[in-house]
Amino acid sequence: MKLEEVIGSRVAAAREQRGLSQAELGKRLGEWLKGEWSRQAVWSAEQGKRAFTAAELVAFAHVLDVPVEHLLTPPVEVREVEMPSTAKLPRSALAEATLPSQPAREVFRDMQEALADLADNLSAATDRAATLGIQVGQAMSLSKKQR
Repeated sequence: MKLEEVIGSRVAAAREQRGLSQAELGKRLGEWLKGEWSRQAVWSAEQGKRAFTAAELVAFAHVLDVPVEHLLTPPVEVREVEMPSTAKLPRSALAEATLPSQPAREVFRDMQEALADLADNLSAATDRAATLGIQVGQAMSLSKKQR
């Protein structure tokens, strides 16, 4: 996932959580930037189709009431972020670059690893449950035939 897409998806999620339309967000951004953003400009940003300035990140964070590092943090299932050069940055390196202090980074890294492990385990458990469901269905079908 590209860094711009990470930021855009976080902006979209925070906007939706606050019940704002893209036009309303664009108007509120205008209070902090040189002018209002059109609905189309907000849509383009949410799709990760544009780069962001530091001032824009701060304005988004302020208007959406989220920390800037939240906008830069990819969802847990994203293991690396593609930078503009196309180089891949591991999510742990991105977290270390954006979180404010060493203790916070360590807690965040531990939480992210635990969440990733949980997601992997949940996926494996879901697969096992599906297999068991198929086996139960087959057993029920066989027992009906034997009656």
